[in-house]
Amino acid sequence: MPETSSTAGSQTVTYSTSGWKTIELIVRSGTDADTTTRMIYIKPLPLASFDWELSSDTLYLSSTSAYSSAQAWWTDGQLMGTGQTQFVVNPPSEIEVTLIAENECGSDTIMTLIKTTSIALPDDGWKTIYLTPNPNAGSCQLIGRGNPGLIYAEVIDLNGRVYWQARIQGQTGPWFHPLQLENLPSGPYLLRLGQSTRVRTLPFQIH
Repeated sequence: MPETSSTAGSQTVTYSTSGWKTIELIVRSGTDADTTTRMIYIKPLPLASFDWELSSDTLYLSSTSAYSSAQAWWTDGQLMGTGQTQFVVNPPSEIEVTLIAENECGSDTIMTLIKTTSIALPDDGWKTIYLTPNPNAGSCQLIGRGNPGLIYAEVIDLNGRVYWQARIQGQTGPWFHPLQLENLPSGPYLLRLGQSTRVRTLPFQIH
C-alpha cells in the first residue's frame, strides 16, 4: 500500500478493488522507529442481478445478486417484498421489475422492462445449459442440449462492465460454444444468457 499520510490521527484509504489488503503503521521518535502490520479484508459492493423466465401466464423471478446480504423487489413502482429471492407473479402485457441488492458497504440497483406474452415454453434444454470448466484460466465452453434457439450472451464483471458479447445459436442435440477469455484479468465474472422471454446468469471464476 502506498504511503497515505505523514501525520498522526485517523486516515481514510479508498481501494479500487476488494480483497485482503496490508496496512503498515510506522511510528517514529527521533532516530527510533517501530512498525506494525495488519491484514484487513475489504468487502466488495453488491452487484444486483436476477434471472427471469416467462411460462404461460406466470413470470418467474430469481435473484442471482453477488455479495448481497439483503434485497428488495419492486414491480411497476410497488414494493413486492424484501429478503425473498424468488417470486411468482401474474403480469400484464408489460412489467417493470426492479431489484435492489444491499450489504453493509452500499447498494446496487437493476431495472428491467419485461414485455410479456402468454406462451408455454418447450423443454428445450434452457435450464441445463452450463459453463465448463469452472474455474478456468480464460478458456472454457458453453454446453447445452436441445435447441433453445438464438441466445444473446455477454460476460460482465462484478462492477457491471461488459467484456464480451456474442450471439449463440443452439442446435438440435448436444451443442458446444467455446469462449476465449484469456485476455481478462483473474477474478469473478457473470455470463448472462438472454432471449425474449427469459434470462439466465452463470457465475464463473478466472484464475
